[in-house]
Amino acid sequence: MRVVLFAAFYYPYRGGYVESVYEVSRGLAMRGFSVTIVACDTHHAPPNEIHEGIRILRIPAWNPSWLNSSFPLPKPWALLLPAWRLCREDIDAIVTETRFYPTTFLGALMGFFRRIPVLHVEQGSCHPASHRRIIRIAGSLIDHTFGWFACRTASAVVGVSSAAASFAKHLGAPASRTSVIYNPIDVGFWRPDPVPAASHGPIVIAFVGRLVHAKGVQDLLEAFRLVRASSSEEESA
Repeated sequence: MRVVLFAAFYYPYRGGYVESVYEVSRGLAMRGFSVTIVACDTHHAPPNEIHEGIRILRIPAWNPSWLNSSFPLPKPWALLLPAWRLCREDIDAIVTETRFYPTTFLGALMGFFRRIPVLHVEQGSCHPASHRRIIRIAGSLIDHTFGWFACRTASAVVGVSSAAASFAKHLGAPASRTSVIYNPIDVGFWRPDPVPAASHGPIVIAFVGRLVHAKGVQDLLEAFRLVRASSSEEESA
């Protein structure tokens, strides 16, 4: 069975989004599926290569810093290359990842016009968050146009959480074709050390992720500030 997965990013770009795409692709390849990933080339990687049995087609793209280098924009003339290659191939299923990326819309269009079943995987649970109003407005418009098309026309929609599935329904995904499947995790990779005995030292909290507005680190810091201010007021009283 031939599966083509449309993703905004792939290796050598690193992040949780890429890890989830990798785990799904590797799992399919290990089960005998022929897997092709179409992704934006954000690091000048080879345009066509095989990695761990997975074929990767990379589209030349811009990755502007004013979009936090997290929203690659395929170069318009470069979109024709993977589309031309794939239109000449037999494809049994298409997987699209997250509704607002241009690669998702490309995959949805290919599935729609070639009548290929499309599985849309939604990883978001709300409209794009940003401290810039113009980005929030643009994000909502994209969600309710391109995102609506991806969710509405997909043969099936999967949310990586209940909130993501509900948001996909908000964008037009039929409830009868929407379900929840959590992101895959290679549990064999994670072998945590035994939890150390409780100490009386300071509490250490670690955050692992991109320092962007949507991750909400600013809310965590503000909560700490409020707790500390409240504690100081109680001590002075």
